[in-house]
Amino acid sequence: MRLSTDKEFASSNAIVDALRWQIASGALPPNTKLPIRQDMCREYNAALATMQRAIDMLVTEGFICCTPGKGTFVHPHPPSKADVALVFGSAISARSLFCEAIRGVAGAISQDHSYRLRTFDLHGDQRERHVEMLVTLASAHRLAGIIVISPSSDILDALPRPTAASVPLVLVGREGRNYPEYPRVEVDQPGFAAAAIDVLHRRGRRRIAHILADGIYGYLDDTTEKLRELGCENTPYLVQFVGEGRRWRGAEHIAHLLMRLPANDRPNGLIIHDDNLVQWASMGLRASGMAIPGDVEVVVHANHPYAAP
Repeated sequence: MRLSTDKEFASSNAIVDALRWQIASGALPPNTKLPIRQDMCREYNAALATMQRAIDMLVTEGFICCTPGKGTFVHPHPPSKADVALVFGSAISARSLFCEAIRGVAGAISQDHSYRLRTFDLHGDQRERHVEMLVTLASAHRLAGIIVISPSSDILDALPRPTAASVPLVLVGREGRNYPEYPRVEVDQPGFAAAAIDVLHRRGRRRIAHILADGIYGYLDDTTEKLRELGCENTPYLVQFVGEGRRWRGAEHIAHLLMRLPANDRPNGLIIHDDNLVQWASMGLRASGMAIPGDVEVVVHANHPYAAP
């Protein structure tokens, strides 16, 4: 690939861009041996010093590696094949147990040199800098993919739009429903609710309470219908919502109050629909003095193994 005419020399940045693209597109697969410097200078119409600067930049970025006595090779795991951006779209999402678990997995995966996960928190003072960094990395073919947790329109508008040649982008969370052009991963909340009700029904529980995070309403009609089909009580006060973030602690008071109801009204089954509420709801259950599972059987949603206090 010639980047200039015979009367002008290619810049090191232009050579870097060209080689990055060849590596990212697969034209130069991992472990491919590159020609010797003099041949590359002729191919790109570049001075030797310019070519060496380009090689040094690509080594620093992790696209190629040099082995003394053997030559220069495409890196076995270049950024375009191995570096994945893990983007947290909000302060609340970044504090959630789900994201805490993802951070742990990201750290474990990063120890395997075949994949490297880089985390970006797009909230607070570092937001603009991190968005700019993401765009720069994606434009330079230095990312294999982007995973956005709790996406918002302003974040997605700042990132490159999906095309056949762009960096793959996947959305995680119910917020991604508004962006059908992207692949999306979401917790099957209706499936969880149905399975939890089945478990409690099989264990003889007919008065089932629900503690949910605020904003999750879409599957409640199906849940209500299932309770009715199974002959379970469907009293409105048995469904309680808790705000997000610092308000998660409200689950402690709600659980305590539910257990303080008269015996004929008190739930004997409880479904906690969000793992961020489990810690607090468990504290409320403990404070109420109710025995688990004797007095009340509890089923919780958890994105990862979690030992309730």
